[in-house]
Amino acid sequence: QFNHFRDTFNLFDRDGGGSVDAEELEDVFRSMGIKPTQQQMADFVKELDQDASGTVEFSEFLRFVVAPRRGSAAHRLISRALGSTRMVWSNNHCAV
Repeated sequence: QFNHFRDTFNLFDRDGGGSVDAEELEDVFRSMGIKPTQQQMADFVKELDQDASGTVEFSEFLRFVVAPRRGSAAHRLISRALGSTRMVWSNNHCAV
């Protein structure tokens, strides 16, 4: 499962820099047919960005996937994006 999460993160990390910024996230969401606003993307990054770097590193992404805050802006966007995948959200974590 860890490798699947890494592969998923790498889809977001389009430049291979090891972190994901709001622009990279927005590109992925748009490719899935989801059109988030700039405010939604800023809220998403702020929610996941534990070290306040302005980007989301893999460890921050993994923390969110393993223990999502249900009902949060990030949870709502990810749930919409993953709605057509094999990933399943429970009350406490995401499973593949």
